Amino acid sequence: MAAGSAYTLRHRHCPAESAEGALIEALPRPRGDVWEIPFAGEDLFELRQLVSSWATKEAMGDEANEELVLAVHEVATNSVRHGGGVGMLRLWRTADTLVCEIQDAGYISDPLRARRPPGNEASASRGLWIAGQICDLVEICSSPRGSQVRMHKRLAPA
Repeated sequence: MAAGSAYTLRHRHCPAESAEGALIEALPRPRGDVWEIPFAGEDLFELRQLVSSWATKEAMGDEANEELVLAVHEVATNSVRHGGGVGMLRLWRTADTLVCEIQDAGYISDPLRARRPPGNEASASRGLWIAGQICDLVEICSSPRGSQVRMHKRLAPA
């Protein structure tokens, strides 16, 4: 993790559901252009390449780029393993931050999972914890109908 970066976690329990039972997005919709990429397990390598290319194009430094790619990969892998096998990656930029969001059908029942180091057992999930360690902000919105994990990584000042 870059020296001096601040780690923050926001967790929102998202009980609101539509009449059809679908997750109502509790995290605000991003403004401006959003790139949406559906993915499954066989797409994880390409997802890493896509995020890295996008972060490079947006002038993110090498170390921050690698950290963002790792965070997205870990959370996307969790989607494949625990969130129904597929997910949606959304990418957008704010003035000084790159934002990556993973949405899937999984339920994150432990709101502090991203803050606690994983256990030593091989089956322990590390993805949210890793994302929380290397991103500037991680927002989690989860209900039994699905989850959103939004990762923010600041760009270095010009």
